[in-house]
Amino acid sequence: MSLTELPPEIVIIILSFLPVSSLCAILRLNKKWFLFIDENQNTIYRDAAYLEGYMPDPATLLEGIGPREDGMERQALYSRRVTAGLEGWKDFCAYQNYCLPIVRMTLM
Repeated sequence: MSLTELPPEIVIIILSFLPVSSLCAILRLNKKWFLFIDENQNTIYRDAAYLEGYMPDPATLLEGIGPREDGMERQALYSRRVTAGLEGWKDFCAYQNYCLPIVRMTLM
């Protein structure tokens, strides 16, 4: 049985233990893997960000890593410069690792 024959939930759990550099390598395998990771990117990349140590808690929301917009006090993990324009965890990991924009350009 190949990994792609497993239920998607199991594959997501397995991918959640991989660092971002390994996810970049898997994206290059074939279009099927690229599409699977792309469809489930928020879960996979959020777990990768936690594994890489970019955030202290795996349940952290993307909105919770930067400064609050309403001016209320909160310890921000990242500045507005880092969090401005982020559309998802994949963008956040791409900011932290240089390989994701390269993969995105080569597969499109």
